[in-house]
Amino acid sequence: MGQLKKTISLYNVRFYSYHGYFPEEQVLGNEFLVDIEVEIYNNINDSEDLRQTLDYGILFSIAKREMSIPQKLLETVAFRIINSIKCLEADMSSIRVKVKKVALPITSDLGYAAVELTYTF
Repeated sequence: MGQLKKTISLYNVRFYSYHGYFPEEQVLGNEFLVDIEVEIYNNINDSEDLRQTLDYGILFSIAKREMSIPQKLLETVAFRIINSIKCLEADMSSIRVKVKKVALPITSDLGYAAVELTYTF
């Protein structure tokens, strides 16, 4: 029997959090957007069993929990999200997390700043 590669994704999940290197960022907070992509493998079938896939609600819960813990660097936030996802019981091949900071503490016309980490098994 063959294997099917699936990508379970969440895009632009919006959080108001208190991440930032500067103390005022951890007091005032900021808007962040989070993208998560998890590639999994499983047997090819047409099962409607949620255990045969990865529940994106769980991915959202992980992101929500980690986004609520202030960190100085976005790299740390993305790393913590990846580490939490790695603990799930799924046959994963990769995890990609992108954390975007919408309002930057610099004067510019940038849309956002972002950090993206990819973990491969």
